[in-house]
Amino acid sequence: MTEVTINVSEELAELVDKKVEEKVTKIFKEQGRTLKYPPFMRLKDAARYMQVSRSTFDNIRKRANIPIINIEGIVLIDKKDLDEFILSHSEKGVE
Repeated sequence: MTEVTINVSEELAELVDKKVEEKVTKIFKEQGRTLKYPPFMRLKDAARYMQVSRSTFDNIRKRANIPIINIEGIVLIDKKDLDEFILSHSEKGVE
């Protein structure tokens, strides 16, 4: 393997370091949001995951027919179903 050395100004090196740090911080924050929610959530946690009120979540869930899991009265939502729902509503841009 050949080693290549590139000399850059200290200013450019600092700028690159800052941009990398910003990007890594953003990724960790996003991952932290998704990692703190379990794969199956109660309805109140699912609403919090989607960052909407419980009543808004209930309306969305019913209209979109997002499936629920009912185990002896304990109602759960699969996080994968919420992620699919959210992604299905992404827009590519404004026309």
